[in-house]
Amino acid sequence: MKWYKHIVFFLVMTVAAWSAVSLEIQNVDTDAGTLDIYMINDEEVGGFQFELLGINITGASTPDGFFVSTSSTTILAFSLTGATIPAGEGILTQVSFNSFNGEGICFGEDTGSSGGTAISDGSGNYIATDWGDCYSTNIYGCTDIDACNYDSDANVDDGSCELPMENYDCDENCTADIDCAGECGGTAVLSGCDNACGSILENDECGVCGGNNSSCSGCTDNSICTYGNCACNYDASATIDNGSCNYPLENFDCDGECLLEDGCNDCFGIQNGTAEIDDCNTCIDCSQYEEDCTQHPAWNQSCTDCAEELNGNAFIDACGDCVGPTPDNPGCILDCE
Repeated sequence: MKWYKHIVFFLVMTVAAWSAVSLEIQNVDTDAGTLDIYMINDEEVGGFQFELLGINITGASTPDGFFVSTSSTTILAFSLTGATIPAGEGILTQVSFNSFNGEGICFGEDTGSSGGTAISDGSGNYIATDWGDCYSTNIYGCTDIDACNYDSDANVDDGSCELPMENYDCDENCTADIDCAGECGGTAVLSGCDNACGSILENDECGVCGGNNSSCSGCTDNSICTYGNCACNYDASATIDNGSCNYPLENFDCDGECLLEDGCNDCFGIQNGTAEIDDCNTCIDCSQYEEDCTQHPAWNQSCTDCAEELNGNAFIDACGDCVGPTPDNPGCILDCE
């Protein structure tokens, strides 16, 4: 008989998408195993059939003038007398169930007049219906207690959590230490020889914070001036020699005075010149022979005779021979033979 009623119900239902019905699962009590199906309908309803997934249906209440049949998954209701449910809203049926799957309770898929989930009007025409959301024990929201939008009722995190910035709370208050630069959670500290925030300054060799050694730099050569080897700008306060020492000319002091007893000019009158006087009392330019001026080709040549005798009297006679001034070595007079 039940299968026959099912067939009759599906035969009389046709598509009619111009009216509206909406259903919603309400008042679910999983401990008691009961729930309500609430309906809002803009026109009369003459029959309904729908699946409820996620539970095992054990019974359903009957609207006035209707016959209700249930299976473990489906509720079917229709009138044998032509009764209808007038337009309005209210509880369509109260359902009892067991074996809740713990996840959710949903209407079956509405596939039209031939499906297992459909609503018909008083003439048996299919009514397009808005089937409400599933009932779920899962409450979606942010479950991170540290998030600014934490939902204490949620038991399934939906990825919507909004965490505050590091070192701040949700009201943008700093929750960490503020460093010397005023940065929340910053790492800057008082440092350096000047004890300033984030300073990297160090004392230079003069002991000056952030200095460049200039305050104690200068000429540190304090040699006694003997032959011009003393610095003229020695700075007694300097501890770092900066290469600025100025020296006088060799054999002179810083006042330009000659330090040699015999004077500082050579035989040509040149200051610190290299010229020397040879044995002939001749001034020789020794600039090219400073190590040994006796090697100069002109050295002693002004007073050496043809016999290589210094200050000798030998001479070249008319025959081109070097002869001495004595009778034993007379120069030729007429005959060079």
